[in-house]
Amino acid sequence: METVSLFTLPAKLPLYRDISGFQDLLNRRIPLLSLNAGWFGADYEQYIGRLQEARLSSTFETFEKGLLMLARERGELVMADHATLLFEAGRLKMELA
Repeated sequence: METVSLFTLPAKLPLYRDISGFQDLLNRRIPLLSLNAGWFGADYEQYIGRLQEARLSSTFETFEKGLLMLARERGELVMADHATLLFEAGRLKMELA
């Protein structure tokens, strides 16, 4: 079973530690990076349209691209399968929080 998680760069963790849902992203205007395919749950489906309208959502095709986008600050948070994203971050020698 996959677990979907939000990650950020370690230096930014204090800014985002209290995020509890997608409404927080909208309220605080926090850009989100997410995989361009897959099912991320009902909450994501409920909010993705609003995030896109607010220009707070960007997608990526591969986990590597998503992490590189995060490193280049194309988004503040990245959302994807927990284990896969950590594996790819390790391969890239990149730390996530």
